[in-house]
Amino acid sequence: MRRLSILVAAFALGFAVMPAATAHRTNMLEAEFGGFGFPTFDPAAVEERCPEGFMWIFNTVVLGGGMTSAEYDGPIEANPMGDPLVPDGQHCSRWKQAEPTNPDKWYPGRVGAGMLTLPTTDGDLVVRYRGIFKFRGDLSIDPPEYLSKIWLIYRIDGDESTGVFAGARGVGLMRVTDKLENGEPSFHNTMRGPIRFAD
Repeated sequence: MRRLSILVAAFALGFAVMPAATAHRTNMLEAEFGGFGFPTFDPAAVEERCPEGFMWIFNTVVLGGGMTSAEYDGPIEANPMGDPLVPDGQHCSRWKQAEPTNPDKWYPGRVGAGMLTLPTTDGDLVVRYRGIFKFRGDLSIDPPEYLSKIWLIYRIDGDESTGVFAGARGVGLMRVTDKLENGEPSFHNTMRGPIRFAD
């Protein structure tokens, strides 16, 4: 609970330092979407993309959902064919202590250098994020089974976003449930925070 409190405090600080904007241009962004993920353990790829100390890259493929804000209220488009070769996002991950060996125990980890693109009919919203996770699973079986609960702070990247989201700014919280069950990977993500659209 202490780690989540730190995340919430950081979110509040990020909101406090957002540039001032007119009231009608700033409102809440809410989104809910799902998909699946898969890891990349290639040391060369991890070294190229991740800060020192991170161990693998986790890729995400969005299969659809919805988003509500002042400038856009509608669906989040699915990655065409759910193609894992074209992930919508990825982040660096690492264990905070030991790697998991006991399937009945939760193991803490850290998320860093995250980036996610949410495509919509009116433009792409790009967010960058970091945070923490806890993991419980059995990696000794094939395919493995696991459940991971993730808490993230995100920042809207208005320079990379397009369409109505170009120039947008904001910070918020993402909560993710990621699992691999019966050989099927899936995640469910919710995000909420203020968004300021470009004038």
